[in-house]
Amino acid sequence: MPPTAEENAAAAKWARRMDWSAREKPSRFFPVQVQNYTLPLGFCDWWNTRSPLFCCCFPCMRCLSGRGNPFAVSVVDILDDSIWAAELAKPVDSAPESLRGVWFLSDNVAHENLVLFNDAVVEGEFDASGATGFGAWKHSMRTTWTRDATCFGWILLTAASVRPNQDVVAAFNFGAGKLKLNDREWVFRHTEDEWWKTHFEPGTSRITYMYRWLRVLRPDGTKTAHWADLERRATAKLPNSNCGTSWFPCWPCFLSDRQRMDDMVFINRYNSVVLPSGLPKAPVAQQMR
Repeated sequence: MPPTAEENAAAAKWARRMDWSAREKPSRFFPVQVQNYTLPLGFCDWWNTRSPLFCCCFPCMRCLSGRGNPFAVSVVDILDDSIWAAELAKPVDSAPESLRGVWFLSDNVAHENLVLFNDAVVEGEFDASGATGFGAWKHSMRTTWTRDATCFGWILLTAASVRPNQDVVAAFNFGAGKLKLNDREWVFRHTEDEWWKTHFEPGTSRITYMYRWLRVLRPDGTKTAHWADLERRATAKLPNSNCGTSWFPCWPCFLSDRQRMDDMVFINRYNSVVLPSGLPKAPVAQQMR
């Protein structure tokens, strides 16, 4: 249901009280986590986006993610854009044009890849295009949010499914091109189809984590120029591997932390996702077993 006039007014009032000058868009995009982060137990294959580690547990995690119904969870090829057709065709209650469509979380080293924003709850006072105005934005962490079909990815979806109140909430200032999740996490509009999610060290301007929201499918289902980046990340070979990759759990012990992080931005084309409209017409047989 669309927000009421009272809800819109309250959300706009709440957002206008924010100090929007507290953070400014960085001068350049740089995913610092790839260069600086040290993976815990990085010698084990748990972090690899194409890893089959603990695959025997995937059916149980799928059942948990479906809240007892494994068929509530789809396992799909994210390079098949038709999987979003039913969701994109639904009426949009409140999300403005500037946020609609399917977005790729590029350079995010967590095993999560695509998010549909059509179904986000957006309350406030803003124009239909989403170019000006203030308000509140909320999106479920469970539905229309894809994760790699890996142990790490299934853990993320399961956690979002079994824990209560798993929503991402932010204040927005569309005129300034900013979304604020909290004092540490902000998202800045760079272009019409690109936003920069930026994490700051508390109390300083030092950036500790940074990745991009890239719109890959427009509200009408057509592809943007960023679709090519999604395809490249999902189909390219890992830049760092060896003869034990994907069958020997400790094959990464021969890699440096930087090499492991470089591998993590190359995603798995097979993802788990909860789609309210149900399974796509052609589920990925290879991943259904």
